[in-house]
Amino acid sequence: MDPKAIRGKFGDEFIATERTFKMGIDRRFTRLIASRFPYPKVLETCTGGGFSTISIAEFAGHVVSVEIDPSHQAQARKNVELAGLLDRVSFVLGDALDEELLSKYVPIDAAFLDPDWAVTGPNHVFRFRRSNTRPPADLLLD
Repeated sequence: MDPKAIRGKFGDEFIATERTFKMGIDRRFTRLIASRFPYPKVLETCTGGGFSTISIAEFAGHVVSVEIDPSHQAQARKNVELAGLLDRVSFVLGDALDEELLSKYVPIDAAFLDPDWAVTGPNHVFRFRRSNTRPPADLLLD
């Protein structure tokens, strides 16, 4: 991946693969989104390359970041370390919908649901449609 493109989109000397680069949200938007999460403990789902994680960790007391793909989690951990925020993030490997997995991290003050927007085509599923979250996550995603 071109370091100049990574720096342009994410604002630092981070690492990214083609996939996590495509998945990652531009730093201008992650900072705006993250500014809405000044809470003691924030749950972030779908870590990807850790770019949203970094922005949220700058505003929140602590981020619990859940990722199902070990390679994405390893990349995110490295990027969070490069940002100097490793002490403000707990990385959880597994399915964000697994209640038992997250039980040791409750209570959570806020959640940032960040599904892989890079997924396209006939296999793309809106996992949070008709969800039981409050407010309904599908309204947040529309």
